[in-house]
Amino acid sequence: MNWCLDIAYRIFGNPNTSVWITALLMFLLLVLPVIAYLMGGWKQRREDIISGLSTYAIELYFTQFHPSFPIEKSHTREEAFSDYYSRQFGRRHFIIPLLLLAAVALTALLWTGLSVIDWLSRTPLGSGHLPELAVSALLGAYMYSTSDLISRWRSCDLSPSDLWWQSFRLSIAVPMAYAISSAFNQSIALAVAFLLGAFPTAEVQKIARRFVAKRVDLGDVPESPKSELQKLQGIDVINAERLGAEGISTLVQLAYADPIKLAIRTNISFSAIVDYMSQALLWIYVTDDLPKLAKIGLRGAYEMRALWQDFTEPRDQKEQDLARALLAKAATRIGMDTTEMENVWQMVALDPYSIFLCEVW
Repeated sequence: MNWCLDIAYRIFGNPNTSVWITALLMFLLLVLPVIAYLMGGWKQRREDIISGLSTYAIELYFTQFHPSFPIEKSHTREEAFSDYYSRQFGRRHFIIPLLLLAAVALTALLWTGLSVIDWLSRTPLGSGHLPELAVSALLGAYMYSTSDLISRWRSCDLSPSDLWWQSFRLSIAVPMAYAISSAFNQSIALAVAFLLGAFPTAEVQKIARRFVAKRVDLGDVPESPKSELQKLQGIDVINAERLGAEGISTLVQLAYADPIKLAIRTNISFSAIVDYMSQALLWIYVTDDLPKLAKIGLRGAYEMRALWQDFTEPRDQKEQDLARALLAKAATRIGMDTTEMENVWQMVALDPYSIFLCEVW
């Protein structure tokens, strides 16, 4: 430690200066990815959605999901949709969670800096300053929060709720570290407190539940069952958790959700949300037989409606015959007769949500 102090004195004259410079840089490293996202990534996501919808698709969207939304007579449908988007998902929704995150992070870093200065000066901790275990826990939480925000900025995947969660993570770091590290030898308690930061917040909560269950002899804590959403192509554990955080836990809920609101709040791409909803609409009718239909190109409601249009509005007789043959093939694959399959075909194809998805995709 002495040689570190000597180097600090030579470079900065006073090691306190290096502590505060480091704290300032760490604070900037935490908040700048959010600011960068609001200046660039947010606008990019907005343009991706707005520019991807035709006038007819926008009209269908308002009719289907927001029939009471006030549209000024002087506004076009595009202008009305842009106004709706700004009201629901504008940058202003980031202000309060960002200010809270900045306040929590600044408090934690200032508190940590004061404690580190006490260590470097080899004096007893000042009143209210933190012991090593608490500092280790805060730095572990800071490590996770910063890496998560940088990753989300890079992938244009940030929402106000993410900022609330990071504030929560920093706030619970110290009590969580004390609770869990108490089960370990003192020699590794600091490492355990810091490395808890490597786990996502949901995993830390699971660890806490298991720890309590073991200590008070409650038996094994049952694992959460696999999400029903994971039955669809493209929905892994992470995406299922994102959808679940928005109250979407079943395929029926997904099929009839607001796709634009869901895309913004989950930060899953709009095209992916539309694809998930298309699959979910068909799953309602064929349930777990959906993968069998996917093997012949009928992955979801979008494909079923396209096939229906080939049958009812064919460009030539060959196209109509092919649609009828594919329908018979689909019926055989999932054990239905042709009449039953044709009814499913019609119900899916004429569902207003299917019509909307076909217009926006």
